[in-house]
Amino acid sequence: TGHGKFRLTIDRKAQEMRYELTYGGLESPATQSHIHFEKKTNNGAIVVFLCSNLGNGPPETQACPPNGGTISGTIRPANIGAGAAGQGIAAGEFDEFLQAIKVGATYVNVHTPKNKGGEIRGQIKVTETS
Repeated sequence: TGHGKFRLTIDRKAQEMRYELTYGGLESPATQSHIHFEKKTNNGAIVVFLCSNLGNGPPETQACPPNGGTISGTIRPANIGAGAAGQGIAAGEFDEFLQAIKVGATYVNVHTPKNKGGEIRGQIKVTETS
């Protein structure tokens, strides 16, 4: 029953990405949300923490609205973790992360106690605007 929407605005020159994640209808309270690096048929490493209620993210990680809601923030090179280093995206590698997004090799998910691997998951798709 869960649903969600993720919007990402990329400013390559400033090396930042502004995001907004909205979700709801979860079967149990949200515990954390991330951007992972992998194609849609596989599970991948965490590249960026979006929110967490588990105290396991970087110090500036915001809390997830447990019963759904909206979070927003800005991803900068310092927010790109080393979780995907074995797959070719090392900590702080903005351009490599951006390339993974552009080729459809990243996804967002929201984890819950009932669905620890992710109750909602969606590949990030790039839509060019003029």
